[in-house]
Amino acid sequence: MSENNKPRMCNLSITLGCMLRCKICYHWQCDEKNTVRPILQQWKDFLISLKGHVASDFTVVFGGGEPLLFPEMLIELVTFCCGLGFRTALATSGHTITKTYARSLSESGLNNIDLTIFSLNSKTHDYVRGVPGSLQRVLEAIEYLGPFSEKLKIGINTIIMKPSLHELLELTDWVNQDRRLTGVYYQAITRPFHTPFVEDWHKTEQYQALWPDNQYEFEKIIDALIIKKKNGHHIANPVSQFELFKAFFRNPSGFIKPYRCNLVGGKFFGINSDGSVYMCPYFKSLGKITDTDFNQLWSSLRCNQVKEEIAQCKTNCHHLVNCWYEED
Repeated sequence: MSENNKPRMCNLSITLGCMLRCKICYHWQCDEKNTVRPILQQWKDFLISLKGHVASDFTVVFGGGEPLLFPEMLIELVTFCCGLGFRTALATSGHTITKTYARSLSESGLNNIDLTIFSLNSKTHDYVRGVPGSLQRVLEAIEYLGPFSEKLKIGINTIIMKPSLHELLELTDWVNQDRRLTGVYYQAITRPFHTPFVEDWHKTEQYQALWPDNQYEFEKIIDALIIKKKNGHHIANPVSQFELFKAFFRNPSGFIKPYRCNLVGGKFFGINSDGSVYMCPYFKSLGKITDTDFNQLWSSLRCNQVKEEIAQCKTNCHHLVNCWYEED
């Protein structure tokens, strides 16, 4: 397999659960009491089987759910991945990071940690998180991680949504002025994770409080972010993605990205907490890491079938606006 055809990233979910109660994500409602999880050695054996079959800059992203629900296993797996020569990243709320654990993350070899902050206004942030004191917890996490920021890159993720819309510019300036932080990455609000598909979800009573309903005000904020980006602010999104956000918010139900999904060809795969491997969360699993190794999964007939299905997919998938966005 040529370097260009090898996977470049894996999202590894130790858990799909979470200790928070976010209004933009309902993974906290996941009941994993009957989930049969791979044991630590099975995770390690599968990671070993990736060697030689993934890109030279391959990155393992520890996501979820909230990976910090399993703090010891997380450190063990990050350390192991780094030993195999893989890059590592952690996506987390930072809610339970202590001074001691921040040091452990740094010593594990973790390359990047991305903390989510919706707003510097605690009322807004804690409202979205569903747990009082959440903003204070993540700000404390930054303080604990700060001394290691030359080695462990600290980024901020945030969501463009109605509750925090007019507080985004303040957040951007704050990130830009803090030398411990590498920058901020914006995502558009989409149908909350772990919720059933509902046509025009953003118009429903449950979710309409999340959706920016004033297009003029929304685009004014987006244009201001574009100006900051062009002026050198530490914003990870390209300008083209902000322009895409405008089109998405104008017509979220009719929006379809004008070119094919960038998951075609197998640049990405994920592993759920039960060990099931997928190329796209909306397609069938390729199998489980407890039953086989990576090469057998990736060269299987099922994998080839899923690749063909993804290539033909015409679903109005909003992930293409955010995590899987790529410029033409």
